[in-house]
Amino acid sequence: MRRLLFLILFLSLLASCSEDNEPAIVKQESAGSGIQPELMEDEQEDETIEWIEFPLEDEQIIINLQAVPILKGYLAAAEYPNEKIKKMDLERIHPELSIYLLEFSCTKELCSYLLLNPSESNKAFLLADMAIFEGMHLSPDEDRMAFEFSRTSFDRSAADLIVMDINNWEKLPLLEKEGDKDVLEYQQILDHVRWIDNDHLRVETADQMQTSSENEDISDPGQASNKRTLKIIKK
Repeated sequence: MRRLLFLILFLSLLASCSEDNEPAIVKQESAGSGIQPELMEDEQEDETIEWIEFPLEDEQIIINLQAVPILKGYLAAAEYPNEKIKKMDLERIHPELSIYLLEFSCTKELCSYLLLNPSESNKAFLLADMAIFEGMHLSPDEDRMAFEFSRTSFDRSAADLIVMDINNWEKLPLLEKEGDKDVLEYQQILDHVRWIDNDHLRVETADQMQTSSENEDISDPGQASNKRTLKIIKK
């Protein structure tokens, strides 16, 4: 009965929105009724509405596939989409903010990550491909999130840092000085991250990458980590 009521609410919400303003997710403030996420669909007169139900600890999240084309395409290409969905992971990225991180399309622990929230104007944002999520750092004013990812290739690991303006729902360039290219981009080891203020991050990096299989540093043994201040360039 509860699933039926939630379905009616979900379809009513979609009907009230234009195609360009459909929310990527809808949430219900109650405990999820299922154990695993599941692909659902409803046949309409001129189309099939598809969504994924994610039961979390204290709420139920519906991902509207019509508003997340990259995820819809990924599942459409899968022979057994529900098997792919069971391997996904959805987490609320901060207990006081309705923002969620979806992990999907994993290969040897390297996954893709989508950032989602219930706003009609904020679509799903692809943060990373073929990476491992290491953590999120919230700015002092709670308007920006710095997402830390790592990636392993050729037995070496390195990191990247993606900063999102969660009010304007856009990625912000993160530079060491004016005129630089976006820093990190899986070229260095990231040892430590912290916000100095709302526009600057202090990071510690190593110039050389690390051999992940044996955890051996291939840089000069006497070389210390570099402490760098990275500035957010506002668009």
